[in-house]
Amino acid sequence: MATENPLRYFIEAGGQLHEVRELSGKEKVSGTFRFEIHFGVEDVDMVDPDALVKSDAALVLMRDGREVRRIDGILTDIAIGASIRGVYDVEMVLEPRLSLARFRTDMRVFRNMTVPEIVADTLSQIGVTPELRLSGSYERRPYCVQYRETDLDYVHRLLEDEGIFYFFLPGDVMVLGDSPAAYEPIAAGPVIPYRAASAMDRNLDAVTSVGKRASLTVGKVTLRDWNPETPSLNMDVEASGPTPAGPEYYDYPGEYLTPGEGSRKAQLWSESFGTNARALVGRSSCGAFGAGFSFKLIDSPLSVYDRGYAILSVEHAYRRAEDGFSIKFAALEDDVTYRPPRVTYVPRILNPTTGIVTGPAGADDIYCDEYGRIKLHFHWDRRLPPDEDCSHWVPVLQDNTGSSSAIPRRDWEMMVHFMEGDPDRPVVLGRVYHAEDRFPVPLPVRKFCTSLKSLSTPTRDGTNEIQFDDESGREYILVHAERDQNIVVANDKTETILFNENSLVRRDESITIGANHTMSVGRDYVTQILANQTWATGGDRTRRTGSGENASVMNDRKKTVGGMHWLQVNDSSSTTAKDLSEQVGGVVLEMSLKNNGTEVGENGTRIVGGAAIEFATENKAETTTKKRNEVVGGVLFQKAKKELKIKTGKKRTTKVGAVYSASSQKQLSISGAEELSMHSATATHQGTKTVTLKVGDTTVVLKGGVINIETKKTITLKISGENNQGAGKSQQI
Repeated sequence: MATENPLRYFIEAGGQLHEVRELSGKEKVSGTFRFEIHFGVEDVDMVDPDALVKSDAALVLMRDGREVRRIDGILTDIAIGASIRGVYDVEMVLEPRLSLARFRTDMRVFRNMTVPEIVADTLSQIGVTPELRLSGSYERRPYCVQYRETDLDYVHRLLEDEGIFYFFLPGDVMVLGDSPAAYEPIAAGPVIPYRAASAMDRNLDAVTSVGKRASLTVGKVTLRDWNPETPSLNMDVEASGPTPAGPEYYDYPGEYLTPGEGSRKAQLWSESFGTNARALVGRSSCGAFGAGFSFKLIDSPLSVYDRGYAILSVEHAYRRAEDGFSIKFAALEDDVTYRPPRVTYVPRILNPTTGIVTGPAGADDIYCDEYGRIKLHFHWDRRLPPDEDCSHWVPVLQDNTGSSSAIPRRDWEMMVHFMEGDPDRPVVLGRVYHAEDRFPVPLPVRKFCTSLKSLSTPTRDGTNEIQFDDESGREYILVHAERDQNIVVANDKTETILFNENSLVRRDESITIGANHTMSVGRDYVTQILANQTWATGGDRTRRTGSGENASVMNDRKKTVGGMHWLQVNDSSSTTAKDLSEQVGGVVLEMSLKNNGTEVGENGTRIVGGAAIEFATENKAETTTKKRNEVVGGVLFQKAKKELKIKTGKKRTTKVGAVYSASSQKQLSISGAEELSMHSATATHQGTKTVTLKVGDTTVVLKGGVINIETKKTITLKISGENNQGAGKSQQI
């Protein structure tokens, strides 16, 4: 049947309306439409490509002078050429203003914004303001990066990730939707009948052929992720797919922080697979059909097709010379939410980059969270200032798998890579230096130097450092603590020094040893104490000197022994002190294999709770310049094989609780310049040859059974009992 009032295409551009001779194009939900339009003009001046490109234009479908549908956009391509017919052929490409985003590439960071907010902000750069028909709520993304991708690709991948579709209304209005309520009813009326193409009146709006399409897709969607703030939380989620018993779609990371968020994302993926795997397909003569618009089909060959549909795509192919109008379309049930397929490429950063450590103005030199994460400002970020809001918390790789930690400081340049190559997931690898942040040692002069060095904060005027100098012949290790150093060894510690060791402690040193302390010195051992020394031993103390020992006390010396005092000297022993005080709770045993000498510059005191036994193989000498007081609770035994000399400059008092024995094979001398007092239960003075007692001018000599008493004055003998001495056995001079 002939078409009396066919649908015609016209292009409105540059203030003029041109009838279209030939046209091809496609529009679809969640995609930009594109129409290639051909027409002719007789006056070449009617079309100026330079003036018209990027200008507003509209494709108008008209029937009998009445506008049926209008598709607004901009001209993105124009060509004009001569024809042998004398008519200039014009080719134009009409696309939505959104297509400008295809030419705009950026690198930027969005902080704490929802996807609809990010999309609106991005498209505002090209003058596009989306109309929001959204029923869902959307999480704010703490850190969302556009990286070396066009604005259009960036918008597409974000909308695909959230399951938001878009289409266009007259006036080049972009609509964002996430539910069936967002679909726009067609202007021709919501009800469109089915009419076979061979029998229909082409002046009517009808569906001329209809069928269904189904594609194999997944049977299950499974996602997994890992949240370092809740590492033990099971993040596995899944959703059943549109194909029963179909293959599984699995992905990691799913890019979510909680299982609830992950379940929602898995469901969105499943719906996306489903809505793109089946459709109602057909042809129509209705000029009002457009992507994103809805209609109700009636009178279809199969009544199950009679219901409401949302148009997903429309393909236009038109030649004016051919009679009639027809388009191909694909549609989805209008009570099902269309979810765009995840087809847009997500940028992957395959190589590391660098960024600068930042923080709040006036904050500490180190700005981090409880996990040691920091804030970074990338060199390519030209929008956000370098502060605490230019990034989310970025994890820092530590040096090894142990519990090491090192927090980068403000203004350091850090080498940064990205987890899974994702621009939204940076991780710090380490530090790099530049001309204003120089290497810590001069290079290449100190190229052989390796160091682990930290800085005092916030002033950075001090450092803790471990430095390794590997220059051949001068190798050394430097350990520097700016203030305190604490070394803890859980088990054994062994140090081997092949040459010398020098240790300098400018103030106090305290050493605590829980068990034994053994020190072996191969040669000399010198200790110099400029003030006092206190030595406390909780148990026994053994001191052995292989050769001589000299102890010099310039002032007082006091020794207290709670138990037994035992001294053995394999050679000679000499003690010199100003004042000497010794107190032993038990026994004193001193043995010198050669000489034993004690010299006290002033007073001497010795108190022994038990016996005191002193032996010298050769000589024993004890000299006290002033007073000497000695108390021995048990036996006092003093012996020298050669000479035994005990001398006190003034008064000497010796109290012995048991036997007091002093002997020498050669000479024995006990003297007190002023007074000599000895107290004992029994006193025996025994000499193998002669015993001499001398006080002033009086001398008593015991020798060979004879007692000689010599004095310049009087000799008095007082006998309380009986005198049995006969005259024949005594001589008086």
